[in-house]
Amino acid sequence: MLGWTLAVAVGGPRKHGWAIAVMAGLAAALSDLDGISLLFGPVAFAHIHRVWAHNILIAALLGLLTGAAGYLSSRSMRVQRGARAVMKRLASDIKMAEPGEKPFVGRDCAAWMAIGTLAGLSHLPADIIYNGNSELPPWPVPLAWPFSERGWELPIVPWGDQVTTVILICEMFCLYFWSNRSQAVAGLTLLAIAAYVGIRWLVVGLVA
Repeated sequence: MLGWTLAVAVGGPRKHGWAIAVMAGLAAALSDLDGISLLFGPVAFAHIHRVWAHNILIAALLGLLTGAAGYLSSRSMRVQRGARAVMKRLASDIKMAEPGEKPFVGRDCAAWMAIGTLAGLSHLPADIIYNGNSELPPWPVPLAWPFSERGWELPIVPWGDQVTTVILICEMFCLYFWSNRSQAVAGLTLLAIAAYVGIRWLVVGLVA
């Protein structure tokens, strides 16, 4: 949801449609792919999760590739037809343009890749800030891995806290009712999240 919000806040859907926001949401979540290591046991999970894909190099690369793949998919007639069929099935009264050939435009592809990279990188500061709770210690994020194993943590908001989730859900409702003001809604959502984190930071500092 954070990646989606960032894409809308920078105006991605105004020129490229809502598909770019969906792509950004996917790009922002991809760093958690290293969580699949849990399938190989707790030891593998402890050494791989929040390491292999939780660093600037891999998060940026995943975002970049997701952006490029998203742009190329948006040009595909097969993907356009499939997306239209799914949307019609979900909401029969929805209005969608007929699939059509779309030329490759380098500048547009670069925009998708840039937004994908931004969304992918957003995962890292989120995991640094939303970290630990009363029962679990903070889990550092090795931003410079594999060149450095130094971990970064700034546990301001504990795991399990629902306030940011509520803010993002409220954003979804606002986007539904005021889709023509989507960029402003997304921008205000990011400000609300930043304000909440800032308040939590002050509280943590006062308590300390």
